[in-house]
Amino acid sequence: MPGKKNTSMGKKSAYFLAAIFLLNFAKTFAQDSMSLQQCIAYAWENNIQLSRSELDLQQRENSYQQSRYNRLPSLNGNVSNNYNFGRTVDPTTNQFASQSSRNNGFSLSTNVLLFNGLQMMNESRQAKWSQDASTHNLQKAKDDAALTIANQYLQILLLTERQKQLQNQLKTSQDSRNRTKTLFDAGAVAQVKISLAQSFGSPSPNGFQQIGFTADSVQVFAPKYSYSDPQAVSFNDQLNNNFGQSLGFTLSIPIFNGMQNRYSIQNARINLQNAQLTLTEAETQARNDIYTAFE
Repeated sequence: MPGKKNTSMGKKSAYFLAAIFLLNFAKTFAQDSMSLQQCIAYAWENNIQLSRSELDLQQRENSYQQSRYNRLPSLNGNVSNNYNFGRTVDPTTNQFASQSSRNNGFSLSTNVLLFNGLQMMNESRQAKWSQDASTHNLQKAKDDAALTIANQYLQILLLTERQKQLQNQLKTSQDSRNRTKTLFDAGAVAQVKISLAQSFGSPSPNGFQQIGFTADSVQVFAPKYSYSDPQAVSFNDQLNNNFGQSLGFTLSIPIFNGMQNRYSIQNARINLQNAQLTLTEAETQARNDIYTAFE
């Protein structure tokens, strides 16, 4: 019997010390408390998944803008400078001459795509839909993070309120014990059982994980241009004497391109089916969340 009493008193002392520790921890945590809006803003800024979603959205936006600019005609300029020596052909007389010569070339070219089976237009639409899907995915990720933080924040508030209730219950039990002990010492009651409210071990609330953001480095390569200044004849004279004009038209008809169109269509259909499955999964999850919220 004495051993059991000592064990019971030891457990009571341990519970009481644990309650004091939790109360002191709660006071310390309250000094650095944050509002719900601050917690959500902190998570949006430091969550890795959200950062990846933002980067994915930027890539989708770049792809969409690039698909729009692909419709514009291309313009290219070429400048050449050649130096010939020994027995060479004089470009002005088209005769062999044993002397050095220098010639310059200048050309401008442009390419305009007239029609390619509406492929470019459909690619632009696909890029736009991908951008919209990425935007909605980012917003959904933010909403999920905010909902998770709100649940954890509410859990902390409930635990704090529960802690206050147990603290008041502990104080009430101590007062009741003191009154009963006083009556027992005064002989007002023959027998008394002094009950002491046991302290509780509050479950620790889930903390918020501070996540660092790592951005991928981007390398920018600068083109290099070289130009050699002509010496023998001025550039204007050579340009006037050797200036040629040309106008061409090219019609390209693809006969076989390695079955690219066929497999592109198949991959597009597969992506469409995956998107439909993702939509069905999201709708099912949304219905489950709504049912759970109203239960």
